[in-house]
Amino acid sequence: MAYILDLWTQPGANGRRVKSARHGQGKRWLARWDEGGQRRSKAFDTRDAATAHLAQIDVDQRAGLHVLTTGMTVGEYGDRWIGLQLHQRASSTQQMETRWRLHIRPALGELRLADVTRAHVQDAVAGWARTLAPATVSVTYGYLASMMKAAVLDRLLRESPCRGVKLPRLEVDKVVPLSVAQVHTIAERIGRRYRGMVLLGAATGMRSGELRGLTVDRLRFADGLLRIRIDRQLVSTEPKWGPPKTERSDRTVTVGEQTAGMLRRHMAEVPPHQSGLIFTGREGGPLARTSAATAWNLATEGMGLPGRSGLHMLRHHHASLLIAAGLSVTAVADRLGHKDSTETLQTYAHLWEDDEDRARVAVEGRLWALVGPDGETVQPTDSQQRLRVVAP
Repeated sequence: MAYILDLWTQPGANGRRVKSARHGQGKRWLARWDEGGQRRSKAFDTRDAATAHLAQIDVDQRAGLHVLTTGMTVGEYGDRWIGLQLHQRASSTQQMETRWRLHIRPALGELRLADVTRAHVQDAVAGWARTLAPATVSVTYGYLASMMKAAVLDRLLRESPCRGVKLPRLEVDKVVPLSVAQVHTIAERIGRRYRGMVLLGAATGMRSGELRGLTVDRLRFADGLLRIRIDRQLVSTEPKWGPPKTERSDRTVTVGEQTAGMLRRHMAEVPPHQSGLIFTGREGGPLARTSAATAWNLATEGMGLPGRSGLHMLRHHHASLLIAAGLSVTAVADRLGHKDSTETLQTYAHLWEDDEDRARVAVEGRLWALVGPDGETVQPTDSQQRLRVVAP
């Protein structure tokens, strides 16, 4: 049974309602209803708002909502939801579980799922922003939003509370790629076991998991070239492989004779693992992400590289070489396996020569091609004759 109480008045001696002790304090109208065998209530400023709420409760209960959420907390639903994310890569699942355990559950876990509002989510985001980087807050919020969307699809919520939530502004530092000299310095410092991985990363732009998961059967040596099939990445040191980061990350990258020769020499000096893995750890087994990071940090110590330096810097270096060579945005995106060209532009737009520079070079090169240093007109060459614009 559902009904509405007026908290500001009470029955008087003559049957008429009189002011109660709560008159003028707090919200006046209290909506009450039964849900899953328990009495629920919520206060409102106006009778119309309370009436509308009970009407929506009735609609939701008829549709199977609310009854299912009785007593279920965010923590309980989130624990179940995390366990169902089988489509995620192992590394993504691990990160999701970490953000859930350290940030989302402590902030919202005790609340009933049906009671979470946009304000609750905004408060949680504000709390995270006090100690976490904006990028980490964004990722954490993304997991929460996905979970709430799933709750809507499961008919546990009418709508997601993750709507209209403001996130801290992302301050994206411009990529400063390694120079060729820096790459070779790192390759020499890191030692023979990892030297080939550094040079191949610089020559291909492969991601860390793609490099560490590369096996001999993905190599095709022919006509002095090397074609590398990139269709998976290492996700654990069992070893276990998973799909590449995106659909477009499934690609083939071709490198030239010198890189091919370098990799042949590496495999002769450091034999591949029995699983076919080309780059291995110090004990000869699969190379863990943390071990690769440790080796990189030791090799780059004192070089003044950015704080979040790592194997990914080789990917940035490779992109800078492609851009300097004049490749288009689409070509760079395809080579790197970006999900789309937008990602490429967002990361590397500042490395392309801007339109103003290109316009200046184009005009200066053509307009003044027939004018000497002293301003005199010179005789055009055959090629300049062919390029001459004829007025209509």
